[in-house]
Amino acid sequence: MPVPFVRLLPLAALLVGCAGNAVPPASAVKLANGVALRAFPPELHLVVGASRTLFVAAYDGTERVQDVPLAGHGSVAEGAIAHVEGNAIVAVAPGTAKLHVESELGAVDVPIVVHAAAPTALAFEPVATPRIGEPVAVKTTLTWAEGTSDATFDVAFSTETPQHLHVPEAIDAHGWVAPLDDQPATLHAHLGELEATTVVRATGKPPVGIEIRLAWSYLNLRRFGAFARYEDGEVREISGACLWETGDKRWRGAVGGTPLGPLLRADQVSWDRTVRCTVAGVRGDGTLFSP
Repeated sequence: MPVPFVRLLPLAALLVGCAGNAVPPASAVKLANGVALRAFPPELHLVVGASRTLFVAAYDGTERVQDVPLAGHGSVAEGAIAHVEGNAIVAVAPGTAKLHVESELGAVDVPIVVHAAAPTALAFEPVATPRIGEPVAVKTTLTWAEGTSDATFDVAFSTETPQHLHVPEAIDAHGWVAPLDDQPATLHAHLGELEATTVVRATGKPPVGIEIRLAWSYLNLRRFGAFARYEDGEVREISGACLWETGDKRWRGAVGGTPLGPLLRADQVSWDRTVRCTVAGVRGDGTLFSP
């Protein structure tokens, strides 16, 4: 079944964020054609009276292909605990509930926990040491009276040194950062009056080379990515760390949550379209062309 694409991005738009796979909710229903719905956050923790916007989209692997609005597609059977209001969930009373989101592309269930009192602490879990340019997962945990929960999609991440650490803003890119060199960078997480910090620092030397090539193809869409080769021969996609250049445009954006580079329609790719990725002084040039 063909899957429509709601928004096509211009050449200078970039989908940037995590390397590897953004982990879908365990309840995600995978369709025969490989497309599945995912919700961010994958589990909702709210205080009575609070509300939280939920983002749902259909993904082909790690690539977003269509947004699914919560309004008109989501419902909560336990209305005494929480209910849908537009694209948000409103917490009514302490307890547990389940949000069900369904469209012609599939369905996903999102657990809801409504707490009687606000959380008391926020903390980072240990962060793995990435290579320069290689995105790395970061995770935060909230402490509630009833225990702890993952707060990665609820907090606001920031750094005072964006020249050393790229922090994507898109909800489905939340929880991933990309070191741009070997300098340490402090990453902050904020939720209300709660704050936590951790230091992210890459190890090793910059890539020895960067190749630009086709990374993903879906129906009439083509997505190009930057792939770094390191001294030990390992290759990693580093599109989320790139300073991208095409013509007179330069950008490092974040409107999607996978390790993405330029996205074009099949009829837009051409040997005449060129793009450059620069990370830690290393440049890779390529053409936006594919069969």
